[in-house]
Amino acid sequence: MTARNSKGVQVCMTTDAASTTITPSAITASKPAALTVTGSTLQVGDIIFVDKTGTKLDGKWWAVGKGSTATSVILLGSDNTGGVTTVTGQAVFNVRTGVGAMVCLCLSNFAIQRDTPGTVSVGTFCDPSASIPASVTQAGTVTIGGYVDVTADDFKAMVEADVTGKPHTFRVTLPDNGYIIFEGIVSGFAYDIPVDGPLGWSATIALSGAPRHLF
Repeated sequence: MTARNSKGVQVCMTTDAASTTITPSAITASKPAALTVTGSTLQVGDIIFVDKTGTKLDGKWWAVGKGSTATSVILLGSDNTGGVTTVTGQAVFNVRTGVGAMVCLCLSNFAIQRDTPGTVSVGTFCDPSASIPASVTQAGTVTIGGYVDVTADDFKAMVEADVTGKPHTFRVTLPDNGYIIFEGIVSGFAYDIPVDGPLGWSATIALSGAPRHLF
């Protein structure tokens, strides 16, 4: 296992702009799966929400992987081996691509905290300390922070996300290590105003599901 420097990590958030759609003609039964399309202009790192296809791809965001072409869009980290390949009219393929679809954040810190299960006592007179794992009831949170700059698009986007309380999708680009994608709601936006120092802000993202590492 080789350690890699965090230099080059990029965290981007979907904006309130509407997503666009694509209409694939088929899905390959492979790992990774690929969407058969015509004249695609999607770029590596763009994200696609797939639903109602009857495959294991449903209900998730996927990142466009390297090797994608105008006729084949690779869904990084996916697996449709033995799955449905025909695309019906009810299938959903929402795309976030290009300027305005996402805003990249200039963060000073970023951390994912996953909730871990506790235990439930099942003690008896024979074994008073016996226990079993409890179910995890929450997906966890992500804490982020940066510096106040009212002229910056990313700062304005974060303030707006906190005010509206709408869910957003986040894509974390890891240099040569794929992407982490998660969804959540920004809350707890706070300011750090020191006597002498940079004006900072922090916020918490309540996750709606487990972050997925696509590579």
